[in-house]
Amino acid sequence: MTEKSETSPAEGAAVDKSNRSAFEQGGVLDDIPPELLQAVIHEVNIQTSMSGPFPPPSVLEEYERVFPGSAERIFQLTEKEQAHRHQSEDKAQKDEIAYRRLGMVLGATSLLLILVAVVITTFMQQPVVAGAVAGVGMVGIITAFIRGRSND
Repeated sequence: MTEKSETSPAEGAAVDKSNRSAFEQGGVLDDIPPELLQAVIHEVNIQTSMSGPFPPPSVLEEYERVFPGSAERIFQLTEKEQAHRHQSEDKAQKDEIAYRRLGMVLGATSLLLILVAVVITTFMQQPVVAGAVAGVGMVGIITAFIRGRSND
């Protein structure tokens, strides 16, 4: 929010004369011709920054003066935005929990299928195949654990 205030050249000169003593001590105005000092326009910029969900009370009063009921609308908008943010964060947490549960269920199912395949191939007198299935399964499980830990 920026407010700008300008004074006329005559007022600017008056302001410059009142502040002249502070500048003269440092010798700042010595090099500037007096006719230029008379033509100086004095400009003041006031900048305010806000943080938080609501503007300061003075700004709310100004909104209310210009548009009656606007302060209440600002509060309602902020409350709705906060409720929406909380709802989105809750949904994200629930989705994350569901995703992790699905991963655990699929991992356990895969492990059981690998164990069943190892048992079946062992009973079929195929120890090499059983070893290969068990080895590939173990590599997959170890890889999943390592990747899962590194992503957290």
